[in-house]
This record gives sequence, structure tokens and C-alpha cells, in this order.
Amino acid sequence: MGRRRNARVLALTFMYQYDLRTYDRLDDIIHYTLFLDEYEVDVVNYATKLASGVVKNIDEVDELISKSAENWSIGRMATLDRNILRISIFEMLYEKDVPKNVTINEAVEMAKTYSTEKSGEFVNGILDKISKTFIKDKK
Repeated sequence: MGRRRNARVLALTFMYQYDLRTYDRLDDIIHYTLFLDEYEVDVVNYATKLASGVVKNIDEVDELISKSAENWSIGRMATLDRNILRISIFEMLYEKDVPKNVTINEAVEMAKTYSTEKSGEFVNGILDKISKTFIKDKK
């Protein structure tokens, strides 16, 4: 698995715990998670950047999810799907060096690997709609 994918999975670990409120602060979650296992510095840095960016911009990110997920409220989504979407949307919006199609493919693979049987299709549909409707300037 590549470093960026490892970082996305680590960011998903952070966001999953954040969403479940295992700790009040993202910094505490990051510290605790990194205490339990060793990761390469660049993986930790990118994962932290993604998770921190999502938390900082969560209202904007969640609004895009709400506008794009027909018949689904954010609260009804599987926790993993919701956070895979959040990380991916943040990456599409703010990480200009990562092509949208790479972000979407990575998100779909994470959903297939870590979430439900239909999560890959669900995540793909929402991210595709967001990328075409709200994020047009990035390849």
C-alpha cells in the first residue's frame, strides 16, 4: 500500500474516533493512536493534515455531502462512509496536487475494504456528483 493510501487510512482512523467522540479533541485522538503503533513521518503528517482539515472545514464539507446525497442525511450514513466522504471531499477541495479521480478511486477502495458491501457504490456516487457539480476547476 502506498504512503498516501496509508495516510488516508490513518486519517480515517482519526476521523472515525473523532466522529464517535472517543476524545473531545482531535489532537488527543492523534496522540493516542500514534502511541499505539508506529507510522512513517510523512504518513502521519499527511493523515494529520487531512483529519485536521476536515475538522476545521467540517461545516463546508458536510454541506456538500448534504447537497449531493439524495434521501440520505449525514446522520443516517454509516460512520465509515461519512468519514471517507469527508476526507475525500476535503482532499478534492484543498489538496490541489491530488487529481480528483485519484481521490475518488482511493475513497471507493477504502469503502470497499473497510465498510459495507454497497459502500463503494455509495461513496463513488456522492463523490462523482460533488466533483462534477462543485469542484470543476481541478482535474
